[in-house]
Amino acid sequence: MFTSKVYTVSIPSSGIVLEEERIAREVIIRWSIENGEKTGIVLLPIPSDCKDITPDIYIFTIDNYVEAEKVEAAVATEAKVFLFFRKYHDAGNTIATELKAIQDLRSRTKATCVDYNSPSDFKQVLIQTIEIYLVKQ
Repeated sequence: MFTSKVYTVSIPSSGIVLEEERIAREVIIRWSIENGEKTGIVLLPIPSDCKDITPDIYIFTIDNYVEAEKVEAAVATEAKVFLFFRKYHDAGNTIATELKAIQDLRSRTKATCVDYNSPSDFKQVLIQTIEIYLVKQ
């Protein structure tokens, strides 16, 4: 048995980057199991339909669409908000106004913005982000 600080984590779904959302949940659970005792930090992913808990951390994954209102609402809670932006955008599958909305959000947000290249890259970037922003705070 060990004592730790538990952070609740919300991974809001945009429906666009489902693989990254799955990866985020797996990384958070595995990271907590492997590092919880030595760091004193446990990350607890909460179901997206759970409205009774205010998350301590939000993780948004953004490809070619963003629900800016959800991000802005999360930032307004004073929780730690991470926006993970996929660098690659398929021009044939990206609406110009949506790409502009993403760029506008990124330029004005108080959230921590992080780039990644692909789902497999996202896993490593998320682990690094946890280490940098949570463990070494």
